[in-house]
Amino acid sequence: MYKGKKILAIVPARGGSKGVKNKNLIRINGKSLIQITAEVLKKVKIIDKMILSSDHPSIIKEGKKSGLEVPFTRPRKISGDKIGDTPVILHALNFLEKKKLFFDVILLIQVTSPIRSAQNIIDCIHKLVNYDFDSVCTVSRVDDDYHPLMQFSIKDNKLKYHNIKGKKIIRRQDLQPAYIRNAICFSFTANCIKKQKDKIGRNASFILTKGNFVNIDTKEDVNKLKKILK
Repeated sequence: MYKGKKILAIVPARGGSKGVKNKNLIRINGKSLIQITAEVLKKVKIIDKMILSSDHPSIIKEGKKSGLEVPFTRPRKISGDKIGDTPVILHALNFLEKKKLFFDVILLIQVTSPIRSAQNIIDCIHKLVNYDFDSVCTVSRVDDDYHPLMQFSIKDNKLKYHNIKGKKIIRRQDLQPAYIRNAICFSFTANCIKKQKDKIGRNASFILTKGNFVNIDTKEDVNKLKKILK
């Protein structure tokens, strides 16, 4: 709890990943991504409850072993690769509220972005509560080489500016900084996800994190993570 606000951390980890088979169970330096995530969450003493939302028996087993609560098995209808985060979060909240367990602040902590610290999470919670935002997420600055105005689209074998404004960019100094959500931490109020149906609300802010981050979606991402952690 922080300043009277009860805090719930949800760790989503479904089975059936396509880019990397069973990616949520990948082991890095002898630890699964779920264990790595749980160990960081345990360091955030202001979290009241930490749960795993999964449909996969092996992932559920690993979650329990790592110290996460698993109060339910995620229904199949919200477990496919075309399901966004909102239905998963709302399902968890509805399940807990039926058990008379209510929370003010919700954290979505994805195991596939494992380079995080407890302080990253704490910073999000503090900013969310202290400044009355409806959501705060971690972001990283985009390298200018990958800036949105430096990108192109390809269609029918033709190259086009992804954003026509990029045509006017002559110098890198003309680029306004751009940022990407790095999935280290999403924090938001229960009211935000229930009413706006989004983990990034209309009154959103950010925590800028520095250094490397990896969102695991391919085997190349796994290799990148291993290199960074070495």
